[in-house]
Amino acid sequence: MPSAWILRFQCTAPLPRTSEAVRLWHGALFTLLGGLHPDLAAAVHDDANPKPFSLSPIWAEGRVPAGDVFPPGTALAIRVGLLADDLERAFMAALLSRPAPVPLGGGQMLTQQVAASPLPGLPVQPSWSQLVCAPAPAQPRLTLRFVSPTAFKQGNVYLPLPVPDLLVNSLVDRWQANTSVPLPGVPAALARDLAVSHHRIATGKASFRGYGVVGFTGEVTFALPTNSAPEQGQLLQTLGRLAYFGGVGYKSSMGLGTVELAGAGTGRRPGRPGNG
Repeated sequence: MPSAWILRFQCTAPLPRTSEAVRLWHGALFTLLGGLHPDLAAAVHDDANPKPFSLSPIWAEGRVPAGDVFPPGTALAIRVGLLADDLERAFMAALLSRPAPVPLGGGQMLTQQVAASPLPGLPVQPSWSQLVCAPAPAQPRLTLRFVSPTAFKQGNVYLPLPVPDLLVNSLVDRWQANTSVPLPGVPAALARDLAVSHHRIATGKASFRGYGVVGFTGEVTFALPTNSAPEQGQLLQTLGRLAYFGGVGYKSSMGLGTVELAGAGTGRRPGRPGNG
């Protein structure tokens, strides 16, 4: 069952204000899971593709002095999206077991609070069928807000543009990798027919230690032709809801491709576009 959680924490050492911090948190997550479920942690780390979880950029709650790092003790938060049932159970069990502080960068991560971050109109842990049949109109338009740099990988090339068929295929892959519940409509036709009707995007860069990934951030409206079948609109909205939990495109498990549904009112925005 897909779900999203806001995890509030502190770090005992400075943490970079770039995507490198999310990469470090990615490692901390596997350390946390590996303490109780080493086989699952190894399987997700080594074999799962696409990854059955997403991480947002890390943000500070409250004022932070200017600089390249979050100082030790800063109140920080991250949104964790989970797609696989066994991973969700293991994640919650690891947090509820009150483990010892987890290594994070040059210090330790001290967990303060875990709070659900559901989509309006859906339960905290919706079933896959509820994602399909959510109480919302099957609109032929979908507006997504890409709050961290988003890119799609094609061979050795990273494409930093909201190409509709790449978006659809990325989300269909995530769906089919995590559930046998059928999608409504015809995904191949959606990938063929979907177009960008409006956008307000900018270039952003996710900076990791030793390399960076260029992507786009901002708001994009995708639209189907006016004569499309209602099931295609339902499919479009279903994939939009999945994007909130699973992210979109390349390295969504390291803070790229974080998505919010415009107007969904899901609470604190995870990070700022182009924050690295």
